[in-house]
Amino acid sequence: MIEEGIFLPGDLHVHTYLSDGSHTLEDVLENAFCKYNLAWILISDHGGSFKRDPYGNLLSEINPDIIRGELYGRKGYMWRSQSILEFGEPLIAKMQKHYENRLVLHGFELNVPPRGHASVTILDSAEDLAKFAYIFDASDHDHSIVNWPKHNQTEEDALKAVEYLQKNYPDSSFFIFNHPSAYKAFTPRIIRNLHDQAEDVVNGFEGMPGHQYRPVRGSYMYEKGNDWQLHRTYGGADYMLAKVGGLWDSLLGEGRRFFVFGNSDFHQAGSEYDPYPGEYTKTYLYFREFTRKELVQSIKKGRSFVVTGDLIEDLHFSLRTDNSLASLGESLETEKPLVKLKVKLKANRERKPHHIDLIGGRVGKRYHKEDSLYDSDTNPTTEILLRIKLSEMRELSDGYYEYEKEIKLPFESGYFRLRGTNNPPNTPYETDKEGNPLIDDLPYRPNNKEVALRDLWFYSNPIFYKLK
Repeated sequence: MIEEGIFLPGDLHVHTYLSDGSHTLEDVLENAFCKYNLAWILISDHGGSFKRDPYGNLLSEINPDIIRGELYGRKGYMWRSQSILEFGEPLIAKMQKHYENRLVLHGFELNVPPRGHASVTILDSAEDLAKFAYIFDASDHDHSIVNWPKHNQTEEDALKAVEYLQKNYPDSSFFIFNHPSAYKAFTPRIIRNLHDQAEDVVNGFEGMPGHQYRPVRGSYMYEKGNDWQLHRTYGGADYMLAKVGGLWDSLLGEGRRFFVFGNSDFHQAGSEYDPYPGEYTKTYLYFREFTRKELVQSIKKGRSFVVTGDLIEDLHFSLRTDNSLASLGESLETEKPLVKLKVKLKANRERKPHHIDLIGGRVGKRYHKEDSLYDSDTNPTTEILLRIKLSEMRELSDGYYEYEKEIKLPFESGYFRLRGTNNPPNTPYETDKEGNPLIDDLPYRPNNKEVALRDLWFYSNPIFYKLK
């Protein structure tokens, strides 16, 4: 039961001048915390090598002598494994003191070998994070620290990376796949393989990617093969999330504790560039205590939901019997097939959800590498089980709405998850007749801030259940 705490919004994927962003950390945090009301943030500048200090000054002009391993890179460029310690950590520590009622975490965006990106942090120390970047980032070619071996070229090296986190930092690190369908980098087999290798730290995926104001929404424009439609966003969401009965549902159908998050992937502000952290997408994490440790634990346990355009500002989703209660990320064990479903949300005053879908599927066996189903990206048992219109919910005070209903569990073992949108079914450009999001990549209708704000969604993490 998690209802006695509070859900607070934040962002796990943010860039600054220190990699390929166009803003200072001060500007990012001022907007994220003071204008868009985020409570926590992870700074995740790219791994690799970059040429600027945190204020946009060229390193070659201000102090070129501090650059380590320049022999292995480009002149005037510093490896992130050095800049994490040289620039990132001191500045983040300074800003954490300035925003004492917020959480500012230091991470980085790993170039996962051989391809793809993931947000990674290690709470223990910046030194540990820098060492991890040096050893495992696919774009780090520095060999100046001879006693740190490099493992950053192959899929086997990616397995070593998450195994390293699992072995050394099982409670204080996480690895979240970023924009998973954008580059054809993460096949179902690779995702399962990495999750099997390190279940405590491979905690989920960025189902609502950043770059939501770009002309191609999410910047999902890289792959042009016959299956290009699988590598676009739908209602701003990665296909892995948007498809009912798709890859995420396939993973949940194995009982995997593998959760969804949403971020800004902020690089450059603008109505055709990126929303600031919290301006468009928020991930709400649950807190009993407002600490870094609690933040990481909520990520690991899936105690979270994702919202765009502030469609909702709070969510409580639970299953209850006479003797037990389960909410986001939790599991309900019961002898009775009849349970009470409860959905309580706070709707935005200007942009309210039209309806909420209860989506569910069966949980069956866990697939193994030798199984052909290890490559599966579908769960045929998953479907929309119930549609709740906002007009059917009981209106409470302060913008809250509530819905309760006794439902029968459709399987002996299964899960439920929620999604909601401001658009009814059959909305042109936005939803099909079943209410599913339509593809965003329309050459005759480029995306921008105005378009994105007409197409809003929220997604919850699942509740699992099992009949005894």
